This record gives sequence, structure tokens and C-alpha cells, in this order.
Amino acid sequence: MGHGNCGHLVYLLKKFSNLSYFGLEISEVMHYQAKEINAHFVSDNDISFQLYDGKHIPFSDHSFETIMTVNTIYFWQNPKTYLSELCRVLRPNGNFILTFATKKFMKGLSFAKHGFTLYELEDVKKLIKTTGFTISETKELEEVVQSKDGSMVHREFVVVKLLK
Repeated sequence: MGHGNCGHLVYLLKKFSNLSYFGLEISEVMHYQAKEINAHFVSDNDISFQLYDGKHIPFSDHSFETIMTVNTIYFWQNPKTYLSELCRVLRPNGNFILTFATKKFMKGLSFAKHGFTLYELEDVKKLIKTTGFTISETKELEEVVQSKDGSMVHREFVVVKLLK
């Protein structure tokens, strides 16, 4: 969900054999970049990219074994409804991997001041309790990455593994 330019696809294809990948994106720019960057994979594999409205997932019930999203939760207009939609398209006993940067980290980013809903792990745990998911694992992680301006940034993020 929210594949961006899908630079991560190379990693996933190396890690998982026989991978089917269906990327959904609300940004036309990211959608077209993903298709362009990964064109050689699309023709040889079960891989597709699709634009959608960010609310209604255009797949039938129980379509997926695993769903993952990174840095999209900030933009979900109605998180409970969106989580229900994710639960709908996930198979029984399926996995949903949700990754997000912490509120503490995001508050330091000038671009995140408008249009973002920020979360800490406890906020997400409360939200999950209202859904058809259960939390099977959480990891609070830190990394040092280079920002767009070239400076090194200490980024705190969370990975939550949910089960349907």
C-alpha cells in the first residue's frame, strides 16, 4: 500500500521467490515512477501497479496473504475504516506489516507539520484494538540515514506485524 517509486521491489524479488506484487498508490507521480523504474520486472513477473483513491481497496475479499505499507498511516483519513478495508482484502491468518516513523522523529521534519497525523506505538496499539487484527510482534528501531539535504539524521521507526 503506497508503493512510492517502488525502489524496494528489487530487494523483495531477491528475498522471496515466486512473489506476486500488487502495488497501490494515490500519487500519480509515484505510480508512474514505479512503473518506469520497474518496467523490466512487470513484464517478467506477476507484478502490477495501480492508482486508487486511498480509501477503497480495489480487490475482492481475501485477495492477499500479506500486505505491507511504509509511511502511509499518516495520511489515512479514517484509520479505523481503512484498517477494516485492509482486513477485508487479507486472507484469514494473513499478515499485515505496518511501518511508520515515530511522532517524536516526525515532529522534527518541517514538511510533516501539515497534513500528517503522527503516531507513537501506543497510539497504533489503541487503534488496532478497534479492528479485526491482533498484534503479533512489534519492533521499535533506530537508524542513521542521510537526509535530502545531505545531513545525517537519527530516525526512529516502528514495525508492527498484525495478524487477521
